[in-house]
Amino acid sequence: MTQTSNTTTDTLWTRLAQHDWFYMFSDDHRYWSAGFFSSQRLQDELDELRCPYPMEHLRQTVQDDNTLHAETRTEIANWIKGCDNVN
Repeated sequence: MTQTSNTTTDTLWTRLAQHDWFYMFSDDHRYWSAGFFSSQRLQDELDELRCPYPMEHLRQTVQDDNTLHAETRTEIANWIKGCDNVN
């Protein structure tokens, strides 16, 4: 597994929060491509971490989306923060 640096500006939480989750709706191919490759890198990292949650639940957690039950968001948030503390 490749290790990512664990600085305050480069955490899994930050990468998830700053990801363009809606890149697929862009009319500009540059933004679509950037979002697509960012999504691929995130998915690869999550696969390495053996993430038990779907990407959509991660998005809902970092964006504090109330469509996902609060207890589930808390559980996922703790998992993400735990990954940040391991590196």
